[in-house]
Amino acid sequence: MVNRHVRWWVLLLGLAARAQVKTDMGVYPLPALPTFGAAGSKVVDPTFGTTILRLTDGAQGNTQCTVTYSNIAAFNADSTWVVTRCAPNSVAVLFQIDPVTFTSLQRRTLSSAPSGLYQYWSIWSGINPNVLYVPSASAVYAYDVAAQTFSVSTQASSVLGSGETFDWQMSRSADDKIFANKFLINGSDGGYLAWRIESTGAKTVLLKVTITGTNEVQIDKSGRFLSVVMDTNGPDNSIWDLSTTPPTELKTTHGFRHYDSGHGTLFTSYEPRSLGFRSLLAPNTLVKMLPDDAWSYLNQQDHFSMQADNELWALASRYRIGTSTASYPGCVNNICPFDDELTQVATDGSQRVRRLAHHRSLMPPGGYLEAPMANMSKNGALIAFTSNWGNVSGRLDAYLLQVPPAPWPADTVAPSFPLNLVVQ
Repeated sequence: MVNRHVRWWVLLLGLAARAQVKTDMGVYPLPALPTFGAAGSKVVDPTFGTTILRLTDGAQGNTQCTVTYSNIAAFNADSTWVVTRCAPNSVAVLFQIDPVTFTSLQRRTLSSAPSGLYQYWSIWSGINPNVLYVPSASAVYAYDVAAQTFSVSTQASSVLGSGETFDWQMSRSADDKIFANKFLINGSDGGYLAWRIESTGAKTVLLKVTITGTNEVQIDKSGRFLSVVMDTNGPDNSIWDLSTTPPTELKTTHGFRHYDSGHGTLFTSYEPRSLGFRSLLAPNTLVKMLPDDAWSYLNQQDHFSMQADNELWALASRYRIGTSTASYPGCVNNICPFDDELTQVATDGSQRVRRLAHHRSLMPPGGYLEAPMANMSKNGALIAFTSNWGNVSGRLDAYLLQVPPAPWPADTVAPSFPLNLVVQ
């Protein structure tokens, strides 16, 4: 039998040869809309040459299916399962995929689910491809996809007090050891906390803040930093360094709302009209990722993802929020570079880009779920995103994009000469 990893790399070589990823900053207007068939069908993006798979459709018994969010892992650790949230009732629906043949194999809902699950905020384990974490008010559960069984990962009572319960907005570190969530007090906005799962299974609360108006919290991949976005945004955002006792709060004068974290880093927008990358140890020092005005916010908004292991590149998904009167340099007939695209941007400030696909999702007035909210698999070869596929009032579905993975940083350090060798 051919080794699976060999098949995988043969596939990637084929992708690299077929899809000519564009690396310029020119304008690429939307060409004619490719026609999709039922779930499981594929099209090739006519501009970028990448392949798109339709994952969901109405025949599966739902009214719409979307990805959860750009900084919530849609793919499991080995890119063989994808989680979506589907209406009615915002339930989690899992799709098994073959990443080599780029096909969908089976569909599964969460069987024998405990009552009260916040299924719409299900998040994959960072290390175990068979584990999906699902929060509820009383506990965070671990769902075993292979066995189709639930077990308790963290009881709310082990980290919270009387009358306090988990909210739905949960995150975890890349090694599944540090978790964070908002919490409620007697059903009302209470604050946020972070806790560590010890090797013994015991839970240690690292930080607990009682405050109203928390929008969301996120643990970075390393588990060292907690990012907090308040409803007021701006300077009220905080970064907590959890490695100190007590944790150290690092206030930021460069606010952020849409963002994602790497290992001790954060990717978001940057004034004026660009993208920024920062160390969470120095959250007010930003690396400008693109030239001023190259990433126009005149008629576009975006979401960010750093779910891939290769953090030299970050993924941004742009979506239109109305008609444009664009006048920035580089725009042509009110269309600007990167409009309506899924794009990777280098995080080192070199201003390199990898333009991957048009997502084809149109935003109606007051829309939200129509945003593509794209996020990437750990190996950097697959992207999950939401789209209404060119119909502003059409149904929303989850789509997968297959791309050649971005290059890893070059190893520029020569190996050390071996010392103290002993002949035996």
